[in-house]
Amino acid sequence: MNKTKILIVSPSNKGTIAKCSANLYKGFLKRQDVEVKIVCIHKYQAGLDVLEDCDYYSCKKQNFLANLLSIFSRLVWLYKIKTIFQPTITISTLPACSTLNAIVPYRDRKIGVFHAPNTQIKELKFQYFLSQFSYRYIYPRLDSFSCVSEEVKGFIAFNYPWIVKDKIRVVYNVHPDDMIRKKALELIEDTLIGSGRKYILYCGRLEKVKAPERLLKAYVLSKLSKKGYDLVFMGAEAEYSWKELMVTLSGDDKAFIHYIGEQTNPYKYMKSASMLVSCSRSEGLPGVLIEALCIGTPIITTNSTRGVWEIMNCYDSYKDNLNDLFITEDGIITPNLKDEKVNVFALSEALKYMDEHRILPSFKFSDKVTSDYITDQYIYNL
Repeated sequence: MNKTKILIVSPSNKGTIAKCSANLYKGFLKRQDVEVKIVCIHKYQAGLDVLEDCDYYSCKKQNFLANLLSIFSRLVWLYKIKTIFQPTITISTLPACSTLNAIVPYRDRKIGVFHAPNTQIKELKFQYFLSQFSYRYIYPRLDSFSCVSEEVKGFIAFNYPWIVKDKIRVVYNVHPDDMIRKKALELIEDTLIGSGRKYILYCGRLEKVKAPERLLKAYVLSKLSKKGYDLVFMGAEAEYSWKELMVTLSGDDKAFIHYIGEQTNPYKYMKSASMLVSCSRSEGLPGVLIEALCIGTPIITTNSTRGVWEIMNCYDSYKDNLNDLFITEDGIITPNLKDEKVNVFALSEALKYMDEHRILPSFKFSDKVTSDYITDQYIYNL
């Protein structure tokens, strides 16, 4: 049997996009009708195990200018890989990889994966110019645009009318539900979490766009600590340190707020949580919400992207300026307005609503993110 040969080009072996690429790679590995290879541009320490032995362009972290100047040598690197592996289809993620994929002169089917709308602000003149140049002259050479949400698809179709509309399709990221559910069954050994109290979970980096301070304020306002709820933050310190966040609080609630840092298995904490909260100012298609729903944990999310409405199976009800709670079968969407007091108050009301009403997620979105379904899309429908 002639197998379809799939080449995946990822920017690195670490981070959210690397995880998405690795999940797609593992999805193809499960198939008998495919031969798959994955390569990365950069290699970082403590990267994903599944990417440890793949081919890398560089093991050194490079700045923007160095990346730009090295584009020719990267083209040669990828061309050599393609001529040896002879892929039928090459799938690239993020602009740097899709630029290489589009330019390398090889007769494969070239698919670029686009994870978020292009939000480059015009004040960053060079980056903005480079982005516009790529969309005008380079990306149209791709055979297909794989957009990870309807919002990304709509953005590209509206802002770049010269790109053939039939090339732009929605294909979500793979979420390996079998692995997630298996890991969710592992026991929690942390004595704080295992104390018997219920807890609300934040899962994400401590950075401004994720707005962890919103949840801190909403939790205090909700007074749920008095009803037996702790608040647990899980994720790496980034723009905020945990100490910087906690210094903004005063009062007795501090005793019920915990930080457990990054975890190799976040799913067991999601499974045991009473609810998972995403309080971001801006997102693409937040994978943490999909993962929580996959194991039956209800979610609260701010109206950070149209993508959350897709995940919660209410895309047709989307409200740009949502100013009240929107209750769904999977959880609650809260406002994400300029008035931060409104956002915090609404989030506190959502926490109280979730305490008073038992929501058992239906997660009808799940069929669209399985590895079998997604890999079929890449092989047969793009």
